[in-house]
Amino acid sequence: MNIQRINQLETEDLRSQLERMKEKVSPSFLSRILKKSASLAISAPEESSAMLLNLSKILRYQLYDCGRDKVLLSSEIVFLTNYLSLEKNYLGNFDFIINKNGDMTHLFIPPLLFLPFIQQSIISNHELNNKLILQLSFLVENNLLQFSCISNNVENINYSQVNHRLELLYHNKYSIKIQNEKELTIQIAV
Repeated sequence: MNIQRINQLETEDLRSQLERMKEKVSPSFLSRILKKSASLAISAPEESSAMLLNLSKILRYQLYDCGRDKVLLSSEIVFLTNYLSLEKNYLGNFDFIINKNGDMTHLFIPPLLFLPFIQQSIISNHELNNKLILQLSFLVENNLLQFSCISNNVENINYSQVNHRLELLYHNKYSIKIQNEKELTIQIAV
C-alpha cells in the first residue's frame, strides 16, 4: 500500500513538473500584439482584424488543446504558423518558412513542444537587431520525428529547461544537436 502511494506521488510530481515546464505564449507577446492591432484599427482595419483572429486562434489552442497530454502534430504546426504570422506582423524584419514531410495527421506529441525553440530564436535575433528568417522543418519517417530550426544564431540560446522536459517525456528516445551555430535539430522516437 505504501509503495503504491509512493509511486502515485512520484507520478503526480512528474506531471506537475511537466506542466510547469510547458511553455506558454508569453504575456509580453500578447501585449505587443494587442497594442499593434489597436494602432492599426483605424489605419488598416483589415490587418488589425486578421491579427486579432490569429490571436484568438492561438489563445483557443492554448486554453483548450494544451490541457491535454498530447495533441496532433498537424494542430501544433497550425498553432506555430499562426504564432509566427503574428510575430511577422509585429516585427518588420522577420520572415518564416515551414516545411513538412511525411504523415503528420496521425502523430501525437506533447503540446507546445517546439515553441521555446522558436521564441528563443526570435528573442535572440531581435536583441541583435538582425533580419531573421526562421526555417522550420518537420519530417516524420520510420517512427521518428525530426524537427529542425534554422535561424541566424541558435548557439547562444539556453535550452536546459526544454532539454529537461524532453528527458521527462522521452527519456533516452530523443536527441538535440546544434550544427554550425545556425541549425538546431531534434529527433524523437514516436
